[in-house]
Amino acid sequence: MNQINKPALNSNYFVLFGLPETYELNSKKLRVAYTALQSQYHPDRFATSTNAEKNEALQASSYLNHAIETLKSSAKRSTYLLELKGISVPDHANLCNDTEFLMEQLHLRERLESAFNSEAPEDLIDEVQEAASQLQIQEGREFCRAYGQLQSLSSFDKDESLLSSARDSVLKLRFLEKLFDEVEALQVRLLD
Repeated sequence: MNQINKPALNSNYFVLFGLPETYELNSKKLRVAYTALQSQYHPDRFATSTNAEKNEALQASSYLNHAIETLKSSAKRSTYLLELKGISVPDHANLCNDTEFLMEQLHLRERLESAFNSEAPEDLIDEVQEAASQLQIQEGREFCRAYGQLQSLSSFDKDESLLSSARDSVLKLRFLEKLFDEVEALQVRLLD
């Protein structure tokens, strides 16, 4: 009879996968840890178990899936790191303070939309993806800087400018993630 070790599935996602609690993470180690845990808790292993054990396996598998999706995404990972420190970043927070970033996002989205009617849409899509990737790296670094400085403080709520900087980076990473989703959707449309 298989047993579900539920307390291990209540730990924070970094602990769960045996990773340091940082923005930068080793994606190979994440995949290896996820695969090992998922094989241990996969519902198929509990096919002959009781209904209660099957439900626990399903919950464990769902928890693991949510954990890996959170850590794989730069936007979700940065949000999660702040949440672990008791800092929330609302889903519908406002980025209107950084008009340069917003204008750049608008420009990238316009270029992306123009790709659909372009003679070389793949080239435009590649350009947008490259620009968005560079912005993602830049914002990841900015988040790391602010988060690192916040961690060095005795209390996270002491420096409002660092908190604001970390939150702004999270919001920008969310914007960029949506842009990557739009790129993927356009690629699918172009295949149709």
